[in-house]
Amino acid sequence: YLLIAGTHAFVSDQVGAGIEQPLVVQPAYPNPTPGRFTVDYALKNPGAVEITVVDILGREIVRRDLGRRDRGLHQASLDLDANGHAVASGIYFVIVRGDGAAARSQKIVVVR
Repeated sequence: YLLIAGTHAFVSDQVGAGIEQPLVVQPAYPNPTPGRFTVDYALKNPGAVEITVVDILGREIVRRDLGRRDRGLHQASLDLDANGHAVASGIYFVIVRGDGAAARSQKIVVVR
C-alpha cells in the first residue's frame, strides 16, 4: 500500500509497493524556499536519476546526478547556492529524470 496523506513523506508497508508509474515526484518543499529544498520521489524500477534546476529562461542553474537508485522511495535535497553564487529571487523549475521514465517538472519559488 502507498499512502500519501497531507505530508511530504511516503508511507508504505513494503518499499516500492503501489508505485504504478515509472517515476512519481512529490512537490518540492519548502516552497517558497530561500534556496535549499527537498524532493521526495519514487521509482517503480531501479535506474539512474538526475535532478536539474533551470531558471524561467531555461538556463541550467544546478544539475545533480544521483546515480543508480533502487526501486522504491527516495529523497534528494538541493542547495541552489552550493556553487558559491546566490541565485536571485524568482521562479525556477525542478526537473527529475529517471531511466525509462518521462521527466517530471515542477515550479519552485526562491524568496530572499
